[in-house]
Amino acid sequence: MERGSPADVELLEGHRVILLKQSSYQRGLYVQRSFSTLPASINIEKWLTDDELNQWLEKMQ
Repeated sequence: MERGSPADVELLEGHRVILLKQSSYQRGLYVQRSFSTLPASINIEKWLTDDELNQWLEKMQ
C-alpha cells in the first residue's frame, strides 16, 4: 500500500469516510503542495444532515 493514497482510508460499510470541519484557528500561511500538472481538488458528493452525521460518528467509534 502506498502512503497518501485512497487505499490508506479503511472501508466502513463499503465507503472511505473522511470527516472535514472548519479549522479551529486562523493559519498564518497558505500551505498547499502545488504541482502544475496535478492540481488539488475535492468533490463533495453530499452534505450530511445532523442526524446522518451522528449516525456515521456512532459507526466510527
